[in-house]
Amino acid sequence: MKLLRNVSDAASQLTGLENMVESLITFTTLPVDPTMISCAAHALCNLTYNNETNKKVATKAGLIHSSLSLIAKFAHNVVLVD
Repeated sequence: MKLLRNVSDAASQLTGLENMVESLITFTTLPVDPTMISCAAHALCNLTYNNETNKKVATKAGLIHSSLSLIAKFAHNVVLVD
């Protein structure tokens, strides 16, 4: 997952990543290790930065709800909320 987070920075301007964006949002809702969720969230940040298509896909796929749920769930962990 850390590799995906790092590669996603370089891939932010690529096209055709809609399924990956949707999958990462779904992944953030799963009951997995918080570090993995953090990596997925960072990858989403990278993939939506300056990419209107990915932003629209992410919004339609529930990014706002997912983000708010993560903040509420991990509010005690400053590193993850960052």
